[in-house]
Amino acid sequence: GKKIAPPRDARSTPTPAPRDAMTPGPATDPKAGTPAVPPDAMEAKAREADPQGLEIKRVLLAKKVVDRKPEGQASAFTLADQRVYCYVDAKNVKGPERFIRVVWHHNGKVFHKVKLRVGVGHVWRTWAYLRLRKSHVGNWRCGIFNEQDQLMAAQAFTIAE
Repeated sequence: GKKIAPPRDARSTPTPAPRDAMTPGPATDPKAGTPAVPPDAMEAKAREADPQGLEIKRVLLAKKVVDRKPEGQASAFTLADQRVYCYVDAKNVKGPERFIRVVWHHNGKVFHKVKLRVGVGHVWRTWAYLRLRKSHVGNWRCGIFNEQDQLMAAQAFTIAE
């Protein structure tokens, strides 16, 4: 398929990285700018199980990913960190191949969405990242959603100058 360059602010790299795994692009939600899920409700709602058996084993926020592993885990970042990675360990034993969406919320509003592939297997590692800019200072939340827009997991973090 044809590759589309993602916005400069957010990119994704699935692991393993099949050629057509990335489908990044600008948020297509006509309601962008409004919360998809109220931030306070994210953690409570995230306890629901995926009906097809997709499991999000863990979500980590990190300063970088090296050899497909997160490094510099944190919940507070500064502009000097340059990037924030939302790293996801998923399990999809039953198959078929699935897709998750990483939704970045900034100060309670949807900022960007990235679609990531989750192949069939016991361990599937994938991640999206945010390239930090001055306008990104504030409160953030990284939500992981399945194809039915069901929240699977979420992590809150802050970005300071």
